[in-house]
Amino acid sequence: MRRVQPFWSQVRNYTALASTFIYNLNIFGISAKNICAPGFNCHGCPWATFSCPVGVIGYGFGVRNIPALALGMVLAVGIFLGRLVCGYACPFGLLQELLFRIKTRKFSLPRPLRYLKYVIMLLTVFILTYIFGFGVEKAYIRITEPIVAEDKPSLDITQFAEKNRGYFIQAKPPVQTTEGGFPLPPAGLGESAEGGLRSVGFGAGSKQGDDLQDFSLGQMLGEGEGVEPDLQSSAASETSGLEQIGVGGGGFDLDDLLTENEQIQENIASNKSVFELLQESKEADYADAELAVEVTVQNLSQLVLDEFSITPVFINADTGEEIWRGEEQIFRQRLEPGANYTTDIFTVPYLLHKGDIVILSEQTAVSMNYATLFCTYCPVAAIEADIPSKLFGSGDLSEVVSATTSMNLLRLGITFLIIIASIFISRFFCRTCCPLGAMYGLVARFAVFKIVLQKDKCIDCGKCDTLCPAELDVRKEVGGSECLACGDCVQSCPTKALKRKVGL
Repeated sequence: MRRVQPFWSQVRNYTALASTFIYNLNIFGISAKNICAPGFNCHGCPWATFSCPVGVIGYGFGVRNIPALALGMVLAVGIFLGRLVCGYACPFGLLQELLFRIKTRKFSLPRPLRYLKYVIMLLTVFILTYIFGFGVEKAYIRITEPIVAEDKPSLDITQFAEKNRGYFIQAKPPVQTTEGGFPLPPAGLGESAEGGLRSVGFGAGSKQGDDLQDFSLGQMLGEGEGVEPDLQSSAASETSGLEQIGVGGGGFDLDDLLTENEQIQENIASNKSVFELLQESKEADYADAELAVEVTVQNLSQLVLDEFSITPVFINADTGEEIWRGEEQIFRQRLEPGANYTTDIFTVPYLLHKGDIVILSEQTAVSMNYATLFCTYCPVAAIEADIPSKLFGSGDLSEVVSATTSMNLLRLGITFLIIIASIFISRFFCRTCCPLGAMYGLVARFAVFKIVLQKDKCIDCGKCDTLCPAELDVRKEVGGSECLACGDCVQSCPTKALKRKVGL
């Protein structure tokens, strides 16, 4: 049974744990799905920061569109680090390390099974997906994150198309809110023209100059001591400055004040909480507000797109519940493969205080032949995408690839078997099934960063073999396609015959 070297094991655990956190920063709203993660992390996970290189490459071959960026990234990482990523920056690798620590009888993996991952890679990522492809009957699109004008008051108007500038000149200003999310009073509330009444309320009001200095509600109603106003004459007086009892010299008159006072009493009598009253006030202020939205659509297929449709929807980000759905908008616009089109600005109700705006379209997905795609059987997708989506009520939030499948018994069954096997066999999935490890393995021999053996110092003690998590014949296979460059062998060597090397 292989003994785990404490130092390097802890280093791998911490770096893999840090990588897991970085790969899932979308839990904080940080997303970069146009970039592939170096490790195996499913982009179907609700919290995924990056896309999975295996899913992107398989999806690209399925639609017969070679994903050059994803392939280039995998090639670059493999040539620089080899399979070091598998040991130090892979969340599923960390899980296998922890499972293997469970105290039970251990078994060695038959050597021929290590080549199974290359067969899986060729068939489910490249060959079968390209031959059978996905059932694309029409062009399909990607929709960028919508740009919302009123949600970003500092947004420069010049960022929008020249033809749409007129809208913003006539548009309503954005609703301003306090830090707590409640609306601020409109500018000028509580002020009036020179010589006018500055404020009237249950406290004392005041104004500038020699006009009314202190005028309480009780005095307005003829109660208490002080000046008794002549309401009719004061409304027409030029010297008193009192045009009308209200706010800003043009607010409500006495009847309005009494009516609002009755409404306040009614609200108090209804036993409504302060939060409920403030929420109602916020709803009223947002009732007529609108958001100006524009989105950019990209034709991802190899077919020409003649038209597309989008539907704006507001969704509660916590529960996934749909709050509001707008009418479907059809755009008759010819788009060549890979072309982009930015829509004219359209408006939706201001509901950002309730949820997030999402732009939906039936054309963002394609009919897929999942039998040829690795994602159908991927245990990483089951653990990181299926289970969290079911537990937390979130769907696949991928912005680039919609290639993940819904939860199915086949994938869960395969995941269960791999988890059990990982308890008894060191890094079972990495060594037998992982297509990403196979891709890195193809170029690992040429990696810049790897472990090498100085044969003149080796005494053939075999201690390095007993610690290798990949069960290699280290003296023959170190630095090769199966080597994880984990460093356990380096520390175990009594003559320092093994060392890390950086360079060609």
